[in-house]
Amino acid sequence: MYNSTTQTTPKPVRAAAPVPSDAGNPLFPLTPSQVRDLLGLSLAARKHHPMILYGISTCPDCNRAHKTFNEAGIDITFRDVRAEPMSEQEWEALLAEFGDNLVDRKSQTFRNLNAWMRESEADAQLADTPALMARPVITDGTRYTLGWNDDAKSAWL
Repeated sequence: MYNSTTQTTPKPVRAAAPVPSDAGNPLFPLTPSQVRDLLGLSLAARKHHPMILYGISTCPDCNRAHKTFNEAGIDITFRDVRAEPMSEQEWEALLAEFGDNLVDRKSQTFRNLNAWMRESEADAQLADTPALMARPVITDGTRYTLGWNDDAKSAWL
């Protein structure tokens, strides 16, 4: 017979759901590049979509990025936007991805523009002065990154 004073029914214990985090969580120990390798999206996938680095030859970040890709054995084409002007469609694709962030408004080149050009739309500014582009832009045809920082490095390497 059940006596409520001496016997208690055990209550079910609910474990708290783990909170995903980027660092220190044993449930998510892989880096983005390891995930790409596991999914087969590393070098084999990039062969189907040639990688392009858009920049200018005198840009230190562009040169560092290009050197890093070469040292990692990743085939990437360097496209100097001053020496090889981009088509309107190419600019449209980059502007669709980055918007006005594609124009480096902190550069001396931007400050040297006349007032009318500084107030123009980004597509007109870039068509007129390609060196205004924030650099480097890296793409494999399916995704894009702007700049050469830790986020860009982890996305590609």
